[in-house]
Amino acid sequence: MELTINGKTYTFKFGIKFLKALDEVYFVDANGVKFGAGLEVGLAQLTGTRNPVALAEFLLAANKTESPRLGETTLDDYLETDADIDALIDETIKELTESNVTKGKVTAALEKAAN
Repeated sequence: MELTINGKTYTFKFGIKFLKALDEVYFVDANGVKFGAGLEVGLAQLTGTRNPVALAEFLLAANKTESPRLGETTLDDYLETDADIDALIDETIKELTESNVTKGKVTAALEKAAN
């Protein structure tokens, strides 16, 4: 997935490192042990409430390994002024259903939510 922001093209990859980055943001702490829950918690916010903050977290995590790197302020400004957030959420969900790493869990979650 690619986005052009302020004349720069940024690439987003929804792979293993994306999941690891999300697990740093969304996790469960059980007796001092952290369990990553990035995709599960973030996806619920992205699909259920269409939360723009969750969208920002997903995009930052997906760009973390790519070049050029997208800064949080640049992304926030883009989302606040130029982005069609609903379309971008839909595009992000589509990418998640196509990524080899996320498609199984995301497709199952979407099917469960539809029923």
